[in-house]
Order: sequence, then structure tokens, then C-alpha cells
Amino acid sequence: MNRSGDGRIAAPDFRVSLDPDLPPIPGMSSAVPSLPPLASRLWSLLAASGAHIVLPPAETPDPSLVDEFHAIMTAARSFRLGPDMDLAEALWTRAGAFWAGEVATKLREITRIHGRAAAQGFLLLYAGDVDDRIVFSGHASPFAVTDRIDRSDFAIGPWLVLIACRLDPIGQAEPVRGYAQPILSGRRFVPVGSTLERDALTALIELQAKLDAYGLDATIERSFPAESAACDVLLSIRNRDGHTQELRIAIAAAERAIGKTAPEDSDGFVLTPRNWQDGSFVAWLAQTILERPA
Repeated sequence: MNRSGDGRIAAPDFRVSLDPDLPPIPGMSSAVPSLPPLASRLWSLLAASGAHIVLPPAETPDPSLVDEFHAIMTAARSFRLGPDMDLAEALWTRAGAFWAGEVATKLREITRIHGRAAAQGFLLLYAGDVDDRIVFSGHASPFAVTDRIDRSDFAIGPWLVLIACRLDPIGQAEPVRGYAQPILSGRRFVPVGSTLERDALTALIELQAKLDAYGLDATIERSFPAESAACDVLLSIRNRDGHTQELRIAIAAAERAIGKTAPEDSDGFVLTPRNWQDGSFVAWLAQTILERPA
């Protein structure tokens, strides 16, 4: 799959701290929880792979899980884990590499060359479900981490789970911590933050196919951050002559999030659970595309 992200989230050094989190000081109010480092790393990787962009059917007629992971591994070459080593050298997309000892072997090799502090590897697993410590991946055995798996408030899969690994004191690989990001599907790794967003993106992909039959190429681009309850989606419709129409859709999963989105105008719409249910969004799409053809 020939794709490229927009690079809005950059993390040239992919390593993260795996030190235990310190509890808040007694008597002091805790600050707003910071973003888990693995979340920002995963979003960076998704952005670099172009996972947040759904290209027209003419360019990607039949996407698959294999295609999505291939794009991820290609993007991984642009992140580093240490001197002269990129992420792709220590990133695995199947838990079998861990059980077979491949992860441990690679981490021991990194330790010999760069020292134990530099020895980090990562698993990126597709999962149907996750809990606080365990990844459930279809026909594969459940995979557990020693610390925890962080998640966003939206807890409906499928998921992509990024897990950081290190060597334990006896030289075996230890999966320490993970971050689970809900995605659109196993065929499209678009990050989603709500059921409304998943439904809307699915509808827009169906619209892509219908527009393709009329000679129009539609591209869907989802904004970051990936966990936001109010996100932006850009729908770009191009005809065969190269003229492009851009429609901006602000998705507010909760009515209270409307204030965080862009106001509506002729080329923009704020999608909420209410106007999704009453059909206003579909009516706006049809009217806007028909009245202002690309």
C-alpha cells in the first residue's frame, strides 16, 4: 500500500521510560493525568504510516490486515531506538515472535552493542479485546503484560495494542506496559474515539465507493489526537479533471463536546449523536455534494 502520513506527530526516538510511576505526594491534589508515552508513540507511528487516511477505492481497492501492518513496518524505519538502529528492527506484529524467543534474542543483541539501557523492543498486536493487563487476539493465546495496559475512555474494539518490552534480570524478554487504541477495523487502522465516529467513518467509506462509480475520487482524513471525543474529518472529493471539493466534518461524540468543534458553514458540519440519528448529516452530505459538485 503506497501511503504517507502528514507527520503532524513526530517522535524520532521511539524509546519510552519503563520506570514505575510514582504515587502522588500525600496531601497534594494530583494533577491532570499526563498522556501515556506509549499513546503518543503509537499515534506517531499511525500518522507516519498514513493509517488515518482512507484513500479512494481506485488506489486501495481491497485493503487488508496484512496491508495495514506492512504500512506500519515501512513507517517504523523513520523512528529510531538508538544509534544506527531503527524501530523496524525491534518491532513485531505477532505475539509468536515473543513466545519463540525472537524478541529476547534481539534485546540481548542490542544489549551487547548498545548497553542494557538501550535495549527496548515493541510488539504491535491486533486485538479483539483488552483488559487492564491482557490482550485477546482472536485465535492466538491471551498475551499479558507485567504492569498495565492503558486505554482511552472509549473502550470498544477492535484495538491496536503497542507493548514495550525489555530484558528482565535473567536475560529474558519482559512485556512491561502497553497502550490500546481503538481502530476502525482490521482492514483499516484508522484511530477512532467513539462509536459515533466509527459509524460515521464507515458511512463515509461506503460513500467513497458510490462516488467512485461516478468517476469521483474521495479521500477521508482523520485528525489527531486519536483519543479526542471531538475530532475533525476532512472529506476531499476530486473529479477526473483534478478539481477538488473539501468538506469538513467535526465529530462530537457527546453533545457537550460541540463547543470544541468548528462551527457549521456551507462546507462544514458538526456531527452529534442527535443529528446522526435524525438523518441531518446524511441530508447535508447529499445536498452539499450535489449542489457543489467537484
